[in-house]
Amino acid sequence: MKPLHAIALALASAVVSASHASITGVAGSTTWLASPPVSALPGALTGVKAYAWNEKQGVTAGLIPCNIVVNPSVNTGYTPMLNSVFSPKFDSHMIHFDRGNLGIQSCVGKVTFSGQVLGVIFSGLWLSGSDPLFGSPSTTYHTMGWGRSYGMFLANSTVWVNGNTVSFDLRPTYAGILFSELRVLTRPIPAPSTLAAGILCTLTSLRRARR
Repeated sequence: MKPLHAIALALASAVVSASHASITGVAGSTTWLASPPVSALPGALTGVKAYAWNEKQGVTAGLIPCNIVVNPSVNTGYTPMLNSVFSPKFDSHMIHFDRGNLGIQSCVGKVTFSGQVLGVIFSGLWLSGSDPLFGSPSTTYHTMGWGRSYGMFLANSTVWVNGNTVSFDLRPTYAGILFSELRVLTRPIPAPSTLAAGILCTLTSLRRARR
């Protein structure tokens, strides 16, 4: 096998591997679930850590109501966040923290994704409205349930958005909040076949030029 062809195949293999990893890493008090949970109802995923999992990928949507759409940004407090974001397609992911009756006051962590963060939804009403479109079909959500996540403000919690990463200090201690949820919408990465074909075409052209 000629060197350029070997390089092309290696790069194509790397692209294919990367394209299947929507969540690429977690840090702090975060547990990465390889598969979506059966239930995200109150009391189903309690503990000292937040849980992160991938939801639906490549969703055709258009204009979506989101609480946070500025990247990079720091978001906290009682300032209402009523925004929307447009994209032909979205990948969706969930960050879920339920302290239960453990007396835990805060969960600090970070989740990194393969695509750029386009928007974050934390309002219980908007989370419920987006469950049918973005939620995992195998997960039961607290759709339209009382006390789901926040209202239109984060209260004592803080969410940082920077590139492909969402960092958080979640404090579901405000009256009426049972648990904290962040639905993160990211930009889908190009299909593996498209990228691989581009790499092969480019390297083939270089090989011909060297002749």
